[in-house]
Amino acid sequence: MTILLRTLVFMVVLLAVLGQFLKTLATLAGVSNVVPTVRDLTLIVIAFVGLIAGNVVKSQRLLVGTGLVVLSLFIYLLIAFVEDNAIAGLYFARTYILPLFFAVALHGALRQQTIPEIRKTIQFALGMSLIIVVSALGLYIVTLIYPTLGATLISTGEIQSAWYISGGTWLRMGLPATGPNSLGLILGLNILLILSLLDSGQQTQNKWIVTLLGLSVIGLILTFSRSSWLMVMAGTLLLYVSRSKREAIKGIAVFIMVTVVLSSVALGILALTDATAFDQIKLWLELNLSGADPSLQGHFVSFQDAWDQLDKYYLHGFPKGTVGPKALSFTNKIHNAESSPLALLYDMGLPLTMAFMAGWALILAEFYITRAQWAVLFGFIVCTQFLPYIFEADSQIYFLFIYVLVGLGAKTDVSVPLTGRSQYA
Repeated sequence: MTILLRTLVFMVVLLAVLGQFLKTLATLAGVSNVVPTVRDLTLIVIAFVGLIAGNVVKSQRLLVGTGLVVLSLFIYLLIAFVEDNAIAGLYFARTYILPLFFAVALHGALRQQTIPEIRKTIQFALGMSLIIVVSALGLYIVTLIYPTLGATLISTGEIQSAWYISGGTWLRMGLPATGPNSLGLILGLNILLILSLLDSGQQTQNKWIVTLLGLSVIGLILTFSRSSWLMVMAGTLLLYVSRSKREAIKGIAVFIMVTVVLSSVALGILALTDATAFDQIKLWLELNLSGADPSLQGHFVSFQDAWDQLDKYYLHGFPKGTVGPKALSFTNKIHNAESSPLALLYDMGLPLTMAFMAGWALILAEFYITRAQWAVLFGFIVCTQFLPYIFEADSQIYFLFIYVLVGLGAKTDVSVPLTGRSQYA
């Protein structure tokens, strides 16, 4: 049962990464897109099995945290019904609860693994990461060489402006994920996982893991996802800050040098495919450094609006179904927020947001094993300050997956007997 549960967990992670791309392929093939339904049903099933396999009743922090999240969403739905926005409330409550299902499933699937099983799980995850980054780079090359085909693979309709570099006319790398920022998040989390394994002395004999790190850095650069760059920088700094000053400086210096070299490689790829690449990158840098970039200005406006409208949402949020880009399915007038914390405050209000986040803090504490996990958590928190990932269940699922793997990786130290069981949970 545990092996089947772990298999289904990996399937959910893959669907979280490939969901949007598979939707596009289904549309092109003229068939119904069943991926969201399959993912949701699978999450419900594995969460139920995880409740039993993980013996959640004995895991106090997970139990209380789950209770807080569920209670918050129950009150959230009550408010939605009172506002006569039941459908919108149910839609967003589903988005909020899917990561919780995944957390419960993870608890049941991974907590009782032996050390050899943990090693196999991490190796499988790294193999999946390699497939993702190679696919992403391959699809990006196809997109650059065959723009029409690339545009079709990205979207069956009009391509959103977020796919293009600011001030430029060529596409950022985003396939097979939902978009460049989503792919940047995935690759950035993979980089932090690899760095944590290398930092702890694990996987140092595996030559291919260094290749995976290099490819992931190149891919991350080509997404031009500034929030994901910040995530990796913040996470890397925190990863090394607990070490001695000399080791920290050495580690950070090596990472910077490698990044510079790989950045040159990435820019070389662009130069070969687009003669105007350097000019466009120069313009992009000028826009960002001067603060004139439309996206940056959008962040500033978002924070200013949040302060100006505080009295309208601090208690129970704006009307349900009016917050974030996905609210366009319910109304033409939305309250947009470029930041996940702001988006959550907009949608829930301060009291429910505090209860909801307290619940998740307890859940993450249940999975906590090593200080390296702080690097992943801090990096993700930094990243979410600039994008509304709170409305993207897939992104949260992938974060949880990497956060737990980093913790489990600390249990595979060679000093731990192979016959021992992890102290997980």
